[in-house]
Amino acid sequence: MSFLSQSKLLQPYADNPIIDGDSIFGHGWRTEDFIVAHVDDKHYAGVSSGTKLETMDIYILESSKLLEPYRKVQADPVLGRGDVGEWDEEYLRIGAFFPWGNDWYLFYSGQASDKRLRIGAAKTSKKDFPFSWEKLPDNPLLSPSPNQWDSKQVSQPGIAEWNNSLIMHYSGYDGFNRQIGLALAPKPEGSWIKCLANPIIWKGKFGSWNRNRANPKLIRVGDKFYGVYEAMGFRPPWRVGSYSFSHPCSQIVLGSEPLVDARDGENVANPSLYYEDDVLYLWVGSTENGRWRYVKLFTNACT
Repeated sequence: MSFLSQSKLLQPYADNPIIDGDSIFGHGWRTEDFIVAHVDDKHYAGVSSGTKLETMDIYILESSKLLEPYRKVQADPVLGRGDVGEWDEEYLRIGAFFPWGNDWYLFYSGQASDKRLRIGAAKTSKKDFPFSWEKLPDNPLLSPSPNQWDSKQVSQPGIAEWNNSLIMHYSGYDGFNRQIGLALAPKPEGSWIKCLANPIIWKGKFGSWNRNRANPKLIRVGDKFYGVYEAMGFRPPWRVGSYSFSHPCSQIVLGSEPLVDARDGENVANPSLYYEDDVLYLWVGSTENGRWRYVKLFTNACT
């Protein structure tokens, strides 16, 4: 898996884009995120979509095979925005699926009318997946900390299991810089505790391609963890970077170059990792004329 930091070994899939949001959700819709789960004999993907950012809900797509066409499991979102006055009333973004005990959890971030982003989760039983999601009563699970590096937003969680507990990497924003933090919990419902050493992935150097670092997504393979994140300098384009670590509190090794670079005015962001049958799959969102429309795949299957 050392190839994770070597972008030349992750090649674009021949049939990209895997997803055209216009064909699934509607012409002109904003389509972001692609979080994969393999349940029984099907593959599912959680996607955030809406006519614009402020109307995004969470949908689930299904396919009989990982790289076959996907379709919505139902016409309506599986998880919608909260009522007026709730912490997730304005828009939702999916962060992770995670199985735990007899249930599946869907971690997501939501924005309130105060424009702050927080992290919550919804739950369904394994027998009811991918339907019947219920938001946890103790939501939000993670909120901004006043006068800290994540004082404006905590969002876009990536989840992994470690030592019979859970680790979360998440985006933090103080109005100036986007950085990545760590939180830990004994179970999905929490309590989630932020690491005192946060942020664990600091902003990049002045003028670097990854000055801003956000939207981390994790997988664990053996005894090692691998992550991807979206990155930007002081302004777009967005790119995708990589990192790895062996223990939640160990040193994080960042890839020095973009894993997926922006080309021809295109932005690439909203990354997620999936690992199956010794093959690594990297999904990224991409733009058309500034609108998030496509999901593309990069993989080491042919290397």
